[in-house]
Amino acid sequence: MKRLIETELLGETLTDLVICRSCSMPWTFRSATDFADQADQINDFLTLAFAAATPTAGSNTGDGILFGQSANNDAVAETWTFTATSATNFTVSGSVSGAQSAATVDLPYVNDYICCTLVAGDTAFVSGDSFTVVIAASTVQWVNQRAVAGNTTDTEPEYIWKGIGSGAEEIYIGIKMYTDWNTYYNWNIQGFTGYDSANVYESQPGYNTSTDRPTLSCSVGAFSFYIVRTSEMVQIVNILGGVYAHAYLGFFDIMGADSQYPYPMIVGGNTSDRDVTLAGVSDDHSWWSGHSTNSFSVLMQGTRLYLGDNIYPYCTSRFADYTESWGGGRDLIPVTILNTSMATTYGSPYGVFAIPNKDAAISVADTFKDENLDFFIVVQNNGLTGNTNNVAVRLE
Repeated sequence: MKRLIETELLGETLTDLVICRSCSMPWTFRSATDFADQADQINDFLTLAFAAATPTAGSNTGDGILFGQSANNDAVAETWTFTATSATNFTVSGSVSGAQSAATVDLPYVNDYICCTLVAGDTAFVSGDSFTVVIAASTVQWVNQRAVAGNTTDTEPEYIWKGIGSGAEEIYIGIKMYTDWNTYYNWNIQGFTGYDSANVYESQPGYNTSTDRPTLSCSVGAFSFYIVRTSEMVQIVNILGGVYAHAYLGFFDIMGADSQYPYPMIVGGNTSDRDVTLAGVSDDHSWWSGHSTNSFSVLMQGTRLYLGDNIYPYCTSRFADYTESWGGGRDLIPVTILNTSMATTYGSPYGVFAIPNKDAAISVADTFKDENLDFFIVVQNNGLTGNTNNVAVRLE
């Protein structure tokens, strides 16, 4: 359990919400040449048939850990060895892929084959401390239903995936480029209630037909991005200059019995304007911000609900209650979904936490670890600053 503020909401303790059904959250940090390249890389990561096993520590002096290990897009079956050369640096080598760039302690590490984080403990690492991680074949967590690679000139990329969940679910999500091929390039992100191979994207079961709908900003030029996934959800963070565009597609951790909400689907983007340019997105708000009426929707038993103003704690003034500075410990508050009257708590998205009093601009290196050595990236509400305009996304 993380160090969380024990906030009482509607008589229920929010810390109960962070025990998720899919606690392993593979992640990667990638660079794309354009939106079509990003779509292809997302597809590769979601449908990856390899996974990273639990790390094995050597006879280490340092009591830090290696965690958040994930197979990356070019993974093959092999053993990775991380060996300390100092308290803050490790060499990295694969038994098949060979030597790669060095890893720095307390920063996310990514190469084309593996992602992880080495985190310092109370006793510093010393030269010769080591960890090994085995990459092996595994069950694919997301199955491709449709793949249109597209290009940047006249064909929109389009992908639809089915998540396997716990094995009993069928979870359908999709992305399709929405563009005028000149000024704006945005992902039309969707959650579906099924899939029909005979139907176009816009006619899939459960397609959101509203004029304003969840959208993820993108670019025709080069940019970097994070992907975090479980077998039930996918998060994408596009880093577009000073704009952090965050999307969540898939199930969330419900408060209640599975039978009460058998299809608890979140679809959230950083804007609800499909034809907005990147320069104009700063006037919009991300799905978790409590200001985004149509950039966020929930599918409950096939019924779509628009709950953009009912995301706790952003929908309240409670941030004023938390005065701990960003330079100290980090208070993590589970982002929580309420109904429109705020009388019902539906649950929490996996791995998304509010962080009070982070009031400065951020960079791609703005990461932190909590007291349990879990690692997080900080994601802004588009390009906005202020202590209510950031969330923490867990990488592990």
